[in-house]
Amino acid sequence: MNQKTLENLTGCVLANFVALSYNEKIKHTQHYKHNLKRLLNPLIKELVKIEEKEFDLICQSDESSMLNISQNYIEFLELMTKGTFRDFVEIQNLVVANSIDSKRMQRICIKIINDDNN
Repeated sequence: MNQKTLENLTGCVLANFVALSYNEKIKHTQHYKHNLKRLLNPLIKELVKIEEKEFDLICQSDESSMLNISQNYIEFLELMTKGTFRDFVEIQNLVVANSIDSKRMQRICIKIINDDNN
């Protein structure tokens, strides 16, 4: 498997993880009724199957490095999906700001983390 295919496959696993997380959250709301319930239940089951299959393919290609990369991404996505969608958008703004001035963003992040640890 070439590097680009591996990156795309990893992206699929991560996207499925995010979709699954939000679909699971909506199951426990008043909006999860009738037609939506009928459509989401099989979708959620299919997302789980696809995610497991694709994750196995990633692990087979370069198990040690991909497990580490995937685990870091999964931990990051779990953290992101614990909040609201608004939190998700705010984190996207941080990523955009980082792409504009990464050195400044790193200094800000380090300062916040250090302040929190004290």
